[in-house]
Amino acid sequence: MSAYNYIPAYQASNNLIAGSRVPGDRLVYLERIVKNSSWGKVQVIERTFDVSRWGRITLIEALDQTPYGAYVSILEGGLGHNYVTMKFQSQKDHSIKFLFQLFARPNYP
Repeated sequence: MSAYNYIPAYQASNNLIAGSRVPGDRLVYLERIVKNSSWGKVQVIERTFDVSRWGRITLIEALDQTPYGAYVSILEGGLGHNYVTMKFQSQKDHSIKFLFQLFARPNYP
């Protein structure tokens, strides 16, 4: 038996970060996206976030909170739009756990 513990130097995460903060933008969504695991199944969540009350999207952050590598992608809308549709997908037998943040800036004429 070895006296050494194995700790991976790099643990893959599947974070999605698109865009950047700009002067005048603000946090319009801060939410945990969660769906529990189900044996033998891949979990999927599709959600549309509408920011038309606040303006145009400047930054999208979906930060994976599990070590199992769930996936996230932008299906529609996104940066410069007033909505974004996101797809969150787990690996088989695992859950979805993301911290989701969305920043937007006002529409100025």
